[in-house]
Amino acid sequence: MSKNKYEIVVGNVGTMNYTSKKLAFGCYETYVTLSKAGETRAANEPVTLFKNGEIIKEHTPENNQAC
Repeated sequence: MSKNKYEIVVGNVGTMNYTSKKLAFGCYETYVTLSKAGETRAANEPVTLFKNGEIIKEHTPENNQAC
């Protein structure tokens, strides 16, 4: 039985990989908070959490503007 693989993609930051659901969800929530705060590199960036390649949670900032 293979372990689940979690991946978090944060715009302007990069991609993080986890096998722990607890760590993946915690990191996702942290980056969503940073995105909403608007004061770090992750400010106003989309944050997406994948489980085995499928999107399971997604945060898209309201003021995210494409150039």
